[in-house]
Amino acid sequence: MHTLVLHGVDEVQAAFQEQVGQTPDSSEIQNWNNQTDPVTEPSEEEDKDNTRAAVELTEQFKGTVLSVKALIFDEDLDEFTNMGEGHKDEKEQSYLESLLDSDRHLQQVLSEIKCICSDFQAFSDILQENKNLDVQGLRQKEHDPWSCRRRRNISQLYNLISTYSVPTPPEDPFVFASLKPAIRTLEANILDASCTEKDMTEKFNVSFKKDVKDLKEEIMKLDQKSQDKQILDVNADPAKVRLLLGEIQISVDELRARAATYMSYQKRFNVEVKFDSLDTLTTEVRLKQLLWDSLEEWDALQENWRKQLLSELDLEQLAAQVTKHIKYAGQLEKGLPRNSLVPSFREKVELMRSRLPVITDLRNPCIKSDHWNALGYFVGQSLEVDKLTIAQLEELDLFNYGPEIQEISGQASGEASVETLIKKVEDVWKNTNSPFCLMATPKTFLSWAELMKYKWHWTTALLMSEQLHHLAT
Repeated sequence: MHTLVLHGVDEVQAAFQEQVGQTPDSSEIQNWNNQTDPVTEPSEEEDKDNTRAAVELTEQFKGTVLSVKALIFDEDLDEFTNMGEGHKDEKEQSYLESLLDSDRHLQQVLSEIKCICSDFQAFSDILQENKNLDVQGLRQKEHDPWSCRRRRNISQLYNLISTYSVPTPPEDPFVFASLKPAIRTLEANILDASCTEKDMTEKFNVSFKKDVKDLKEEIMKLDQKSQDKQILDVNADPAKVRLLLGEIQISVDELRARAATYMSYQKRFNVEVKFDSLDTLTTEVRLKQLLWDSLEEWDALQENWRKQLLSELDLEQLAAQVTKHIKYAGQLEKGLPRNSLVPSFREKVELMRSRLPVITDLRNPCIKSDHWNALGYFVGQSLEVDKLTIAQLEELDLFNYGPEIQEISGQASGEASVETLIKKVEDVWKNTNSPFCLMATPKTFLSWAELMKYKWHWTTALLMSEQLHHLAT
């Protein structure tokens, strides 16, 4: 255990020495402090804190080792570790602890560790000082020394060139001669900028606040313009409303571009900007545009459907358009204030949705001429199936006979199923070679094997007959 302790402490010392070897010396650290705002020297109490931390570290390390029970005090090993009567008192004190305390090498290493820990105090001070450091300001302060170092290095380089007559391009001396005036001008500009920075920042803040205020006032004016009653009036002129909405949308886009520019200044200049009213206005204008776009699209679709032949209608496309515009109506009802235009739009879409089942029933391919004659009976005239359109269905008022049309369509489908089943029965009987025939003599009989051969055909025919009877009743 004693050897393990020594090896462990040596490794701790080596780790600390490696860290210290990679750190700058105290003079360079002090130079860092001089480049920033002056700070107070660390107190003796702060130095003691680092040393106390090192002592606690080594004490915890030592305590961990001493917590292991020594073999010399194990009763099961008395016959191997018995030291006689003269050494009984040693059991009452820690042999390993006394050995560690008397080890000079160990004590020297622990002292060196304490000294190394005190060297880290400078870094602790730097950390505390730089918690609220203005990095931008520090960069500005470092810019001038950097320029001086660069100028000094270039001057030394050209002095060496002149001393040892190093050949150079002819234009280089002229460029070097203009370097000093250029650097002086740069330094003067930097100084002027540093002196006027605070004033410029204040002027910017004042101007920025004014611009933000003006933008919010423009948003308010545009919002009032967007509340024009004709936009949501069912009797308004669509052309005038679309023109008005176009102008409003252009203004909204311009205001959003300016707002995005102002909001980009938040991180750069540490200012907070919000334009919640602009977001609300944008959403409302978008919904109003959607309302008039949907109205225009729906009217065009409805007019096309009314002109198309019933047999040529694409029912899937019609159902998809109805579903889409029903969703639009729901969005508009939630996002826009109460008005007369949205209910009118929903009423148009709902009307077509209610007619969709009737159109589907009339498109039933099972409907035949006698069924069309029955439908003509309801309207009091014969129907020209090949020329029927939705417009004619409206004129004939057929959409008011939805239940009757559904019943006739269902009847046509049932009759088609019966016909299909009859056709199957006929096919079965045609393909069945029946062995029955008129008996020529009383002794003409069929064997049992011959009867079982055709059992399946008879069973199938009987089942189909039962289904036909069920459908007929």
